[in-house]
Amino acid sequence: MTNFFKIGKYSISRNSPIYIIAEIGTNHCNGNMLMIKKMIREAKKSGANAVKFQTFIAKELIDPNAKHAKRLNKILKNNLRWYDLLKSEELSFKKHIQILNYCKKIKIDFLSTPYDKESLDFLCNKMKISAIKIASADITNHPFLIECANKMIPIILSTGMSNMKDVEESIKLIKKRGNNKIILMHCTSSYPTSLDDCNLRILKTFKKKFNVILGYSDHTLSHLTPILASALGSKVYEKHFTLNKNLPGADHKTSFNPKQFKEMINEIRKSEIILGSDKKKVLQSEVDNQKKYRRSLYANKNIRKGQKISKGMLIAKRPAKGISPKFQNEIIGLTAKYNIDVNTLLNFKMLKK
Repeated sequence: MTNFFKIGKYSISRNSPIYIIAEIGTNHCNGNMLMIKKMIREAKKSGANAVKFQTFIAKELIDPNAKHAKRLNKILKNNLRWYDLLKSEELSFKKHIQILNYCKKIKIDFLSTPYDKESLDFLCNKMKISAIKIASADITNHPFLIECANKMIPIILSTGMSNMKDVEESIKLIKKRGNNKIILMHCTSSYPTSLDDCNLRILKTFKKKFNVILGYSDHTLSHLTPILASALGSKVYEKHFTLNKNLPGADHKTSFNPKQFKEMINEIRKSEIILGSDKKKVLQSEVDNQKKYRRSLYANKNIRKGQKISKGMLIAKRPAKGISPKFQNEIIGLTAKYNIDVNTLLNFKMLKK
């Protein structure tokens, strides 16, 4: 694994702060630029590091007669085809450039998921994106994975609807092209994801099996899932974002609004503070208590000059100003240089071999 790499202005590593992506996706109300700019502003205010869109050409993505997924039943009425919905959600390349420029203006990273080679080339060659997000649906699209890997920029790979073999094959394929800048995103592709389908322990499996950065693409309606994902090593977190859950579209109801998103990010940042360091050491806040609550060896009875120290002559009491009890065996058998009264704090100057 590459120890760290950059997405936009942010360094991504196993020790970096969590990189939070507000997934606008197709929640842009058919390319309404006023809506898009407001969403980007609100994502920025909420604390997101990046906003993400989807870049596709409908005719390259779907058979015009393809039967839609069940989750779209309420949206696709009056003989509207899935193709028609996707066609309405296309963002022109011209609008992509406007969006990128606006993101630069307000200083938030722009990301997008390409679904075809033309879109990929546009994002990488024209827009100079800093990472490629690969949708869960494309994890078995090996020719496209190779095209993405060949761009030699970080790959954010979602793994919804996949088994371990799918994941292994895709990671191997990307690495074989010489691209080791991989963020492996655990994901469950159901909307919304029920808590019993989260299976966040998969992050532990990924950590053992793959030498890559981990992330979580979250479709639950819970604030707890990102915190647990953080505790399990997730360094990139993605969540759908909307201005209003009641707006028309497939993903608004399973997205977080600005208030929810901000609250969620605050909890994520708190969890990072709580998780803290993996190095065990005495903290500055503990120093005074260490001195007060640890113990030192005291005389448990009057000890005469020339007497050999025995276990019964010693007692460990607070505070820790003298000899630590861990050295008790080294003291036993030494000789008192002079009389030592009961309850005297012992030190090595009082004793000799």
